[in-house]
Amino acid sequence: FTTLYPRAQSVQIAGDFNGWAPETTQLERLGNGKWQLAMPLDKGIYKYRLVVDGQWQQDPYNVHTEMNPFGELNSVLNVQ
Repeated sequence: FTTLYPRAQSVQIAGDFNGWAPETTQLERLGNGKWQLAMPLDKGIYKYRLVVDGQWQQDPYNVHTEMNPFGELNSVLNVQ
């Protein structure tokens, strides 16, 4: 996962691959506002959200989304 949040102090990811527990999956700050995380995932379709400074949101760099039960959008990743 790679994303761009120049002003963020913390970027985490929560999804069906980690029990929706953002505190277990912190992205690493690379500099110039870039954040990255390498995560081994089996083939399949995964739903996730980014948690930026405590605020849950869809991944703005992933156009693949679906509505969740809370009326917000989850990002969708297809690992092949």
